[in-house]
Amino acid sequence: MIYFDHAATAPLHPKAKEAMAEAMEVLGNPSSLHTAGSGAKRLLEQSRATVAEALGCEPAEILFTSGGTEANALALHGRRKILASPMEHPSVAGNVKGTPYLPVTPKGVVSLEKAEALLREGVDLVSLQHANNETGLIQPIEELGALCQAYGVPFHSDGVQAVGKLPIRLHRLPISLYSFSAHKFGGPAGIGGLYRKSGTAIEPLYRGGMQEQGLRPGTESVLSACGMAAALQAVTEELAETAAYLTDLGEELLRGLCAFGAVPTGEGDRIPGHLHVSFPHRDGEALVSALDLRGVCLSAGAACHSHSHTPSSTLLAMGFAKEEASAGLRITLGRENTRQEVQTFLGLLADCLK
Repeated sequence: MIYFDHAATAPLHPKAKEAMAEAMEVLGNPSSLHTAGSGAKRLLEQSRATVAEALGCEPAEILFTSGGTEANALALHGRRKILASPMEHPSVAGNVKGTPYLPVTPKGVVSLEKAEALLREGVDLVSLQHANNETGLIQPIEELGALCQAYGVPFHSDGVQAVGKLPIRLHRLPISLYSFSAHKFGGPAGIGGLYRKSGTAIEPLYRGGMQEQGLRPGTESVLSACGMAAALQAVTEELAETAAYLTDLGEELLRGLCAFGAVPTGEGDRIPGHLHVSFPHRDGEALVSALDLRGVCLSAGAACHSHSHTPSSTLLAMGFAKEEASAGLRITLGRENTRQEVQTFLGLLADCLK
């Protein structure tokens, strides 16, 4: 099998496996006051400190959640008027219906020209992905965040596709809230987090306990937290080397795709190894299915949209026609992928295109 769908979920990092195996031997609820509970609490807080160090913030600013979707929902909960882009992940888009949208350029990045005028109209929160989950294009979060600061508006960024792939120092960014998910960078599925800058007010999605500062009640998964922290520490240490490798491998793959008539989607800086192309007059989902039968795993778009059978909202926002917005392929590479796999994939794709 050739796995080219790391934006959907990445393989569990060996360091995460090791950390989780060790954590499995620890018994106790981290909220309990006895010795076993104290041991679990210590592991939980060590994990929080490791995540905070990797992201460049304070441990008290990290809240553990069940994943990126919950982190996004927690950041947006209780806000009446949210300014976002039409390219957001469904976990954000589903919470901002009926609110104004930031305009998108044909290149696939948000235009800031009208952002200030929209901020003047009064909003409770602005939300913009750090990197788009379909195209991989990096969005102007620093510029928009600075504009939000000038107007005293909290700024949230969905960093699910960026964490573990881009260098991130949250205290250096004009950001109030930032979401991430472990399984995108080699941690276990079922855990993520929300960075909440000190002093930023949020409302809990539900109540019933004082865990996570009373903002995310429920017994924390120490096992998952240990796995996430170990994976994030490892990929952060490997970041520069991995980015260089995936950039080169992605460029090689893109050259091969363009030789078959593929058209790259958008322009600008992207997540290393994240490609999005379209084949004119082809059905993206049909190509995904044909390649799957040949042992290749990739996507026609975001995993959360994979069963919707609707054109990509991201591509529609960029100005693509409905037919064009259904012709995309998302190919996302990981460190374990090889040049041999790229060449094998291109041969299989040529067969499918015939």
